[in-house]
Amino acid sequence: MFDKRTDKDHREQFHPAGCYFNKLFRESGVYNPEISDHNMVYALLKERAVQHGNRILKVRSYKNSNAEKFKEDLIMADWQVVKIFESEDDQYEYWKALLNTIVDDQVPTRDMRVRTHNVPYMTREWRSAIKAKRRFSKKFSKNPTSENFEMKRKWRMRPPSREE
Repeated sequence: MFDKRTDKDHREQFHPAGCYFNKLFRESGVYNPEISDHNMVYALLKERAVQHGNRILKVRSYKNSNAEKFKEDLIMADWQVVKIFESEDDQYEYWKALLNTIVDDQVPTRDMRVRTHNVPYMTREWRSAIKAKRRFSKKFSKNPTSENFEMKRKWRMRPPSREE
């Protein structure tokens, strides 16, 4: 049944999970031990599964921002310098740089790591249930009251709703 051919088309033709064959195995082939009239089929698994990379997003947190200080900085900024530039592109670049400087001072960015690909079985309901569980757990760790404990316990035991 098997011969010396071990190319990709041959493996996908005979392997029941042909589309995943190349992801799971790093090498495969057919060996003739010369002892019997049967050839031996072998496959070597990869050492570890495919790991999806992470993506870094720049996000701003407005939780600790001070709106009054931000307004004050906008008023005190030197916007008249824009009139020095002759071209509209230069004026826009200066205006944008000045505004970004003020925003970065008042609302700094932070890096947030996210997955590039979610697992295929992760639904929106699961993600929202996991977020709620983490939110109430964090709330309880900061403020251990009986109400926070009950919310943590409720969301720890709550399965996500199923779409059927």
